[in-house]
Amino acid sequence: MARQEVEASQRAEIGVSCAVEDVCPEKYARALNAAKAWQTNSRLRYRFIGPTLLGDTAWDLFLELFIRDQSSLSSSLDDLARSLGSPVAVTSRWIAALEQSALLMRTDHEDRPTGTEVKITDYGKAVAVHYFDSVWQAECSDAEDFRAECAH
Repeated sequence: MARQEVEASQRAEIGVSCAVEDVCPEKYARALNAAKAWQTNSRLRYRFIGPTLLGDTAWDLFLELFIRDQSSLSSSLDDLARSLGSPVAVTSRWIAALEQSALLMRTDHEDRPTGTEVKITDYGKAVAVHYFDSVWQAECSDAEDFRAECAH
């Protein structure tokens, strides 16, 4: 199945109906800040507990590429594996899995010795923004419920 077909199917399945270009800048900025905070929390958790017990390479990879996209950093397999502290083979398998879900893609890059760069897709960016917006809304709702309980 072509990437566009997978992307359309996935959009329909999880209810992501708009492209990342249609997302308001405030939501995108909030999602990016949330991704950075989540990444920081993961790195702290790994420092104290270690990634082998509570690691989540696929999620960390997805966040890394979402964050790198904003700063236009290019990403090779080796760069990503080093950044994640994950073996190249493990990182490669997760890239393939996320690529199958249309969240990431590999592209040719003439400045890279391997010629391949990994990027988050527009669909992946839209999923990240919608995910973090849903988390933010849930947290706001929980905070409102908490305030209401405290008022009684």
